[in-house]
Amino acid sequence: MLTARRFPSSSTIRPSATRRPPRSKPMPSGAPRHVEPVGRPERELAADLRDLLDARLYEGMTLAEAGRILHVSPAHLVRCFTRTFGIPPHRYVIGRRIEAARRRLLEGEPIARVATGVGFHDQAHLTRHFKRHVGTTPARFASPRSGAS
Repeated sequence: MLTARRFPSSSTIRPSATRRPPRSKPMPSGAPRHVEPVGRPERELAADLRDLLDARLYEGMTLAEAGRILHVSPAHLVRCFTRTFGIPPHRYVIGRRIEAARRRLLEGEPIARVATGVGFHDQAHLTRHFKRHVGTTPARFASPRSGAS
């Protein structure tokens, strides 16, 4: 048989007994919430990540792989990159792939070949990102301008 538990009434609990002691000293106002790791500066890590991303732009690279190469956590890489360049690494990679796609489309290469050649999975993947970045579809971008001589 179940018996009801008896809890002390709120008047019998002392306020000091209900609070936990702080685990560490409170942060002074205006101080950053994160602790900077000892080691390489953020700008250097961000530049190294950018170089890695540029070197493997079309094949792709996971942040876990980059973290293993640079000996830091993937989350720290994202924070460093975003603080240094103002955009997250994924947006940087997509932007670079779109730039490459624009050049190849203007040279007359077929859209499907451009999509897979610059690192997108298929033409629809390229079209979705291209439209978001450029404001038009790859087909319209690549089509000859009417009235141009």
